[in-house]
Amino acid sequence: MKRGQATIFIIIGAIVLFVVITTFIIFNKYTTSDEIAEGIVYPLEAEEYYYQVEECIVSSSEISLSNLKMGGGYYQTPEPYFDATFLKVPYVLYEGIQYPITIETVEAEFEKYLKLEIFSCIEDLDLTFNTEDLELDSKLNEDYIEVSVVLPTTVTMVNNTYSFEDYYVEVDTGLYEILNLQQQILDLHTTEGMPLSEILYLFEGSDLELDMNMDEEDVLYSINGFQFMVGYEWLE
Repeated sequence: MKRGQATIFIIIGAIVLFVVITTFIIFNKYTTSDEIAEGIVYPLEAEEYYYQVEECIVSSSEISLSNLKMGGGYYQTPEPYFDATFLKVPYVLYEGIQYPITIETVEAEFEKYLKLEIFSCIEDLDLTFNTEDLELDSKLNEDYIEVSVVLPTTVTMVNNTYSFEDYYVEVDTGLYEILNLQQQILDLHTTEGMPLSEILYLFEGSDLELDMNMDEEDVLYSINGFQFMVGYEWLE
């Protein structure tokens, strides 16, 4: 091989190496959470920060669900309600009128709690967030609640900057079954007054725990911590 040819091959090799290195740097500098969620392998330092935010969303969802249950599915309890000083428990039956809560309302009220909890949780993370562009969406189904979050996230390190945005988690709730049972309890009260044995029968074979606190006019129900009031004094 002539010296001129060798020089040409060296130059070509250097160019190819430069292109490979440049491409690697570019594609590893900005990483989307969609790519990580689909199982694409990226540097561990990038995945670590993505999953920190994801864990934050899971814990925030669990706290939000707990608060939501105590308030009978509401962030802001509408009238009529029982004022328990530090907590307002909604009436779902009052003076003969039903006030059932819908799945759509539960989802919307959950998102109000979740927004506050996420803001609180991410304060402890060493990341940069664009909270003005935060978007939340939830969907309650029979087994869990699906939580989709858009939260632009940036982590700047010594050599790279990683960006994430879309997050998705599933959290067990039991709320779907609870709401179905609540409606059955309402229907029994509406037609039969205080059918205790029939209400207890609804929970036979169920993993849900029922607590009842009643007086001559009202019943405070708690199904796995999901609280609501029933007034039945109008029935003779």
